[in-house]
Amino acid sequence: TDESFQATLLLMADFDNTTRAQNTWEYLANSGLADFKNISFGEGYYASENKLRNVSAIIYAGDLGYEFYQENGSRFSNFLDRLSPLSSRIPFMSSGGNHEDNFNYSFYDERFRFPEFLRTNNRYYSFNIGGIHLININLHFFNNGFSNNTDPIALQNMLDWIEEDLKQANTEENRAKRPWIAVYGHKPIYCATLG
Repeated sequence: TDESFQATLLLMADFDNTTRAQNTWEYLANSGLADFKNISFGEGYYASENKLRNVSAIIYAGDLGYEFYQENGSRFSNFLDRLSPLSSRIPFMSSGGNHEDNFNYSFYDERFRFPEFLRTNNRYYSFNIGGIHLININLHFFNNGFSNNTDPIALQNMLDWIEEDLKQANTEENRAKRPWIAVYGHKPIYCATLG
């Protein structure tokens, strides 16, 4: 296979620094993705030294550390510090979720500047990695599940942007380089059941 098509993505979502997430942190520590040797994962547990493996990017599909605005934002800073052995060495792309929406995503937006930030405010963007064109959509921003009061202009801007992005991604030249197109976000794009 053409090595330029190859990409290994680590997809993560919905975990924090509490004991509920200890298994996830232990898995990351033992995966060999990064050196977590200085981070405690519970009483008596320390990860051994590990070396970076061939992960092309981390895709974090929302809920970074839960209620991260609490403790004057230090809860989020502590989570990001703990994640930094990975996120400082591997491209880290994220989608906002329901736990980032406090204060209209201001804490989230102050810490991240994803592609086209000035145009889209991290609500949607795309990027290429290996043979994949990835599209991020903050689905919670456009439908938070509590009301249908999405700004129609913001929604139309997103739809126009997606249409243009897909036109560009589907040119013959781009499809030859990146035959895969994937969309991610915090909420399901389609769900066949209610509840």
